[in-house]
Amino acid sequence: MTGPIQRVPFDVESYSRRSRTGPCFVCAIVDRDPAQPEEIVYDDGTHIAFLARFAALPPGVPYEQQQYHALMAENGVVEHTPEEAAALAAEIRDALAAQ
Repeated sequence: MTGPIQRVPFDVESYSRRSRTGPCFVCAIVDRDPAQPEEIVYDDGTHIAFLARFAALPPGVPYEQQQYHALMAENGVVEHTPEEAAALAAEIRDALAAQ
């Protein structure tokens, strides 16, 4: 991500509606549904890792607070572009390949 981290309000209503009426988001990611634009970082046919569309944790959140902080919708989410997500996913893939 470039520039200062921007947090935007989390749209709980839209998220709840999508969760109740749409397909399982993990199933959609696995099926490569274009309506589910998460970046896949790793997929070996058995395991899959992806970047969440609604990134909730900005850098600097202490480890012991991360699970609690990530679940607090009032904290908003970190806004990022699809290009930033793709670049981060590529960096993670490269780091995994280098291991």
